Amino acid sequence: MKLFIAEKPSLARAIADAIGTDKKTQTYIVCSNGDVVTWCFGHLLGLAKPDEYTKNKQWSLDELPIIPEKWKKVPNKDSYAQIKAINQLISKLTPSDVVVNAGDPDREGQLLVDEVIENARYKGKVLRLWVQALDKQSMLAALKDLRPNSEYRNLMLSAQYRSYADWLVGMNFTRLFTKKNDANALLPVGRVKTPTLALIYQRYMENKNFKPKDFYVLENNLNINNKGFIKCTLVTKLLKKGIDDENRLIDKQYAQEIAKATSRTKALISDIKEEQKTELAPLPFSLSKLQKYMSDKYSWKAKQTLDILQKLYEKKLVTYPRTDCEYLPEEQFSQAKTILQTISSKGLFKNAISCCDFTLKHKAWDTSKITAHNAIIPTQDTTNLQSLDDYEKTLYETIVKSYILLFYKPFIYKQITISVDINGYPFQSVIKKVMQKGWRSVFGTDEPDVEYPTVKKGDVYTSSDTEIKTQQTTPPSLFTDGTIIDAMHHIHKYITDE
Repeated sequence: MKLFIAEKPSLARAIADAIGTDKKTQTYIVCSNGDVVTWCFGHLLGLAKPDEYTKNKQWSLDELPIIPEKWKKVPNKDSYAQIKAINQLISKLTPSDVVVNAGDPDREGQLLVDEVIENARYKGKVLRLWVQALDKQSMLAALKDLRPNSEYRNLMLSAQYRSYADWLVGMNFTRLFTKKNDANALLPVGRVKTPTLALIYQRYMENKNFKPKDFYVLENNLNINNKGFIKCTLVTKLLKKGIDDENRLIDKQYAQEIAKATSRTKALISDIKEEQKTELAPLPFSLSKLQKYMSDKYSWKAKQTLDILQKLYEKKLVTYPRTDCEYLPEEQFSQAKTILQTISSKGLFKNAISCCDFTLKHKAWDTSKITAHNAIIPTQDTTNLQSLDDYEKTLYETIVKSYILLFYKPFIYKQITISVDINGYPFQSVIKKVMQKGWRSVFGTDEPDVEYPTVKKGDVYTSSDTEIKTQQTTPPSLFTDGTIIDAMHHIHKYITDE
């Protein structure tokens, strides 16, 4: 007999449904084959508070830092009954029975079930269920591939030591700064939240103290023998004076001199470069990428995206939500056609899916780049599709669209860079000529083709009046829910070693 300990009730129900359900109780489910499935509610156990390690229950600077010699774990609020139920189930196991860690496929999921097993002082055999989605097909495949739980020990340790770090920083520095504060107000400090707050504050001050400066963009429309115009712009980075450290032209008088010198005079086509460029469809979503996308497009809060995504996961419509990966396992490539055709049969994106080329293998299919879990994609299970509210439908369709685009050809264009010498000053025109629309022809992401008159190197034309456009530098934008997540994901951009 196997005793499955799931991270949450929804995962427990999915396991039992895949095996077959015989009897349900308030704390566990008996399966038709005799296996039993019980569950946690997230972390049932937590690290004990500092009071458990100190002699004095009052906060004192003399006792800092508090560094436990042996860490203690205690039941979290409202978890006593479930811990008792799990302990009773474990106590009834025989030597031939097996416990299965069915936590979510990440380090926290590994830890929160492992610590419950350890709390019950169980010494028998433990296996690990690792499942990326709750649909029946994914669950049955995972149930056939149970692995020794010991293979995931390092995952558990990474979560364990992260929780220790959170405790040490949070508990000690909160007490330190609170006691040092003359107002005697609580000053909470966190390993993650305090640096994040510093990042937000720094950006706020940069925005508040920003002083806009004028800079100048010079443009000239070349008349190509009355066959059309080519708009070219002064290449300021090639100027020897009058520019700032970001190559913006900031000297107004010099800008006026250039405009006068380049108006209604000879313009030589000094060089033409053509480069073919290819853009693959974007990689599928990780959680942070999806949160940023929904923030930018729909002004959703990060928590809103995660909460709705969790609902879609529990309705078996998408794969595991808390992923930092944008790649997919190659062994799942063959399932894509069935997944999308099943979605199409429900009336979603019929035209787009009918035009998919399922022989195309996007670079997203790369098992070597899979971390703990793969990117967020739809599953084959569409049973609960009709139950979605407007928000759930919006997020689900966003994920499906991203998946569909993987099966369209690349967007290919020719970038033509025309260099123009106008009275010794460097101007340039960059033109994008679409060669293959590919994935950009779907869902309104198409780019218009640009018509331009043909020119060749060595041609000489007459410039028009050079126009000076005055622009202003803009302050760094305040962080939104989406951009702060992106900043935390790329924190190296904001840190300098001194």
